[in-house]
Amino acid sequence: MISMRKILLLGFVVLMSAACPDRLTAQEDRYQFLEEKAIVFNILTEVRDAEGTPLWNVESQTYTISGRPVNLSLNGDTLKVIVHLTPYIKEDGTFLLLAQGEVWVTHQDGKMDFHTTMESLPVKHGESVFFFPLGIQEKNDSADESSTDEDDTPSEKVTLYTIEIEIQVFRYKELVKGDS
Repeated sequence: MISMRKILLLGFVVLMSAACPDRLTAQEDRYQFLEEKAIVFNILTEVRDAEGTPLWNVESQTYTISGRPVNLSLNGDTLKVIVHLTPYIKEDGTFLLLAQGEVWVTHQDGKMDFHTTMESLPVKHGESVFFFPLGIQEKNDSADESSTDEDDTPSEKVTLYTIEIEIQVFRYKELVKGDS
């Protein structure tokens, strides 16, 4: 005689096996949705001295979807740079890239400066965009000399650096298509 427990167990197994194909279909649908909507960022960050000599660089690749930001953070003893990159897929398949930068600088006297930037840029698939959160330092012979403040007192000598962030934005499905 079959016990009630065995009947319930058998019913559960049959029910679960019937539900699995739907479960796989749902997972496949989610994967297909992500494959369709995923955006890939290739990011090269470089720090250069006043002469333009690269001092440090790092390459990274990260994934997001339209409207979700990718955040970068560079932290030093007296400098903190935060960059938020938010891509939006436009109807024509290109991107609108919203680039926000925050720069925090602490001076020797303890005072802190804060600067912020925001740019929105139309970007094509694979196109390089350059972002300079500290601005672009042009070569200037006087940058190496001591300067004076408004009241003619000598000011601290400042070593100038440039941070260059190269950003390439791709649709994941286009990258996969190109690899095949």
